[in-house]
Amino acid sequence: MSIKKATNKQIDYGKILGLNLKSKSFRIASAMIGDEIEKRCWKSIKTQELKKGDKVKYIGNYKGRINKIYTINSIGKYGLIYLFIKDKFGNKKSSYAYAFYLKKIQNELISKKLGEV
Repeated sequence: MSIKKATNKQIDYGKILGLNLKSKSFRIASAMIGDEIEKRCWKSIKTQELKKGDKVKYIGNYKGRINKIYTINSIGKYGLIYLFIKDKFGNKKSSYAYAFYLKKIQNELISKKLGEV
């Protein structure tokens, strides 16, 4: 029985995260990637002091969300941030984002953007 090696996709993603996964097995690479993502999420949550109800701006690379403002619905046990987003019909649905793709917005900035000042 041979051990499955890390895929090229895992190796490439590992490089982005600063991990060297070339000599790792598929399972070890998966675990290392997951652990690094979780560590970065919690670091972002703690440094930004994110909590339920906070307004955040999406700064990741998902085209449909770039620069949009969301309200945090909850924080998952692995550091994922759950948000309510509107689908193309205007209905609210639950979604999530990695915390390091979100930037907390101060209340004054939100008021100015919405024209409430």
